[in-house]
Amino acid sequence: GLSANPISLFAASSAAVGLGVSASVASKRLVSATSTVAFGSYDPVQTNSSTGSDLDGQGSVTIRCTPGDGVSIALDQGANFSSPNRRMAGPSSSFLHYELYQEAARTNVWGNGTTIGTVLAISASTNAAPRVFNVYGRVPKGQDPGATGTYNDTVQATVNF
Repeated sequence: GLSANPISLFAASSAAVGLGVSASVASKRLVSATSTVAFGSYDPVQTNSSTGSDLDGQGSVTIRCTPGDGVSIALDQGANFSSPNRRMAGPSSSFLHYELYQEAARTNVWGNGTTIGTVLAISASTNAAPRVFNVYGRVPKGQDPGATGTYNDTVQATVNF
């Protein structure tokens, strides 16, 4: 006779469980000055004398924010501020007054909203693409800075949200 080999049968089984996946997007704002407000040469004797004209310049600030961020951009008073004026420092402890504005007409001083001027209101970012904002500068006519040479200042830009 034939003997039967026992055959074992095992049922295949499986179980499913949900795997959670999460990430968070940090709120981030980056500011970089893409171009300096360069005024060029100030001529206190003729071109920019009290009977002459103001010296204008233009630069820009570039910001990148996470979507939904960004309410305003503030510019501080600069490193050489003496109330109520922003000043560029030059040779022999001399200064040249200047101002920064929010628009080409140069009527609204762009500042920090406390020490000087008002902040520039902006719409919230819809994506993380860079956005460029123009900065309009003016060195008022009729100044006698007291020394020839190069004059500089550094202004900090801050994105508020």
